[in-house]
Amino acid sequence: MDGGKIATKEGLHSALAEQLAFPAWYGRNLDALYDLLSVESEGVCIVLRDRAALEAALGGYFRVFLGLLGDIAAEGRAVSVREEETSENPACAGGQDLV
Repeated sequence: MDGGKIATKEGLHSALAEQLAFPAWYGRNLDALYDLLSVESEGVCIVLRDRAALEAALGGYFRVFLGLLGDIAAEGRAVSVREEETSENPACAGGQDLV
C-alpha cells in the first residue's frame, strides 16, 4: 500500500479491500478487518510504503490499525506488515517488520 495515496480511514479500507481481494461485503472498519484476518488461513502480508504520510493522515487510527494487526499476529495468525522505502519489487521477504 502506498501511504502517500491514502488520506482517510475509508481510503485505507478501500486499499486493503482491493489489494487483499476482500469480499464485497467487507464492512470497511477495524472490526470487519479483524473478522476477516483472524480467520485467514493463507497468511496475509501488507507491504507499506510511505508510512509517515499514512500516519500523518490517519493519526491515532493508524496506530490502532497497526495494533490490531499485531493482536491478530499474536493470536498465531499469519499476518505481517512490512515497511519498504520504495515501490519497486514489494515483497514480504524484505523490508522492516512493523508487527
